[in-house]
Amino acid sequence: MQMRTLGLAIALFLVFLPATNRLSLPEAADQSSGPTLIIEPLIHDYGPFELKPDRLQQVPPIMQFTFPEDLWLVGYEVRMTDQQGKRLARELQCHTFLGTSMPAHHSHEEVVGIFSDGYTEDFDLPLGFGISFKAGEKILWNPMFNNRESAPTLASMRLTLKVVRAKNLNFKLKPLKTTFRTIRSPGDIYYVPPGKDVRETTFKLPFTGKIHAMGTHIHPYGVSIQLYNMAKNQLIWSAVGRKDEKGTLIEMPRYENLTGYFVENGDQFKMVATYENPTSKEVDAMAGVFILYEEQESHH
Repeated sequence: MQMRTLGLAIALFLVFLPATNRLSLPEAADQSSGPTLIIEPLIHDYGPFELKPDRLQQVPPIMQFTFPEDLWLVGYEVRMTDQQGKRLARELQCHTFLGTSMPAHHSHEEVVGIFSDGYTEDFDLPLGFGISFKAGEKILWNPMFNNRESAPTLASMRLTLKVVRAKNLNFKLKPLKTTFRTIRSPGDIYYVPPGKDVRETTFKLPFTGKIHAMGTHIHPYGVSIQLYNMAKNQLIWSAVGRKDEKGTLIEMPRYENLTGYFVENGDQFKMVATYENPTSKEVDAMAGVFILYEEQESHH
């Protein structure tokens, strides 16, 4: 895959918009001297790319860049657009990843970054948390596209980052790390026959800490993804997709927990994915969760 280095000049990749959003933490809402986030949006339009017909997982060049100062990422949004900037179908976006290293789906590593897909196009971190990027640190942006139509499509992607400059912080944000788990299959894509399909996988999260946020990755005709703690026989999260009046999947929910869901090192989890395929042929499927957590040394 081609890498493109854009250097230290942030203007070559992302542009600060003049508008800012000042957001006070709840406990300090009435205290002008209390902890306040000054959130600034960064925007980049990538493309257009000609998406080949009837082809999944089309990968444009991975972008590599750096920020000229320490930043905290507190929100992330992506949109598929045409050449006039109008929104295109969510299904064209397979997924994206922005972070300091490319993650593996089924192995634990210290990943700093965040995911999205066509059904989780935006994600705001819980208030008081963020993803930390240091000045000069290499950052990768890896979008991936799907085109299930029989004709080629011209498509671009608009990336919006909500960031806080470290020098503007008057309190300490808590850093979150990321891990990603999917239903295991060759290439991580599997095919669903007509009708209902339920699959599951088990895994461990080998850290001690708290889960504060989660999102899903799913394809069209996906219904839900559930996450269970097997040791506690406990359902942690049931993510059921929202459909439009035609029954088409349009959005998946997000998980947010300010207090945090506590995880012991080595805890075992089960993920269950459900699809409903109304067609008469197999359809492509994928199911996963990205987990944003605060690592801790011990449970207090």
